[in-house]
Amino acid sequence: MPRAALAAFEAAFRAHAESMLDAATLRAELLSDGELRDAEFDRGHAEALRDAGPWGQGFPEPLFDGVFEVAGWKIVGKRHLKLSLRRQDRNEPLSAIHFGGWNGEPPPAWIRVAYRLQPDDYRGGRAVQLVVVHCEPA
Repeated sequence: MPRAALAAFEAAFRAHAESMLDAATLRAELLSDGELRDAEFDRGHAEALRDAGPWGQGFPEPLFDGVFEVAGWKIVGKRHLKLSLRRQDRNEPLSAIHFGGWNGEPPPAWIRVAYRLQPDDYRGGRAVQLVVVHCEPA
């Protein structure tokens, strides 16, 4: 395609896409399986969720949501956030990782997150962690 035709192609492509899609289709949407109870933040539940797959199109991995206090955080690998999160009704903090979550600003004190519960086998450990899919101020 000649460079001079690029603007016309872009306009035609955009017009065709807009005629085929509505605003609701273009809106990002996360569907949650709800909140986990305190007793469900354990290795047994994380392993059961991992082993229940395979997950994929038409059979998405369970996604949970909740509001957490940010008890601590650090930048990992220049772009990711390692978080220590605490629920209002739970004293023990939960480990979380938000890949690509560092935006140059510290996270707010309270956040609402959509997450997956996964086993954390790093360095032979037997912990669990929340893998953050979406985060916003609470």
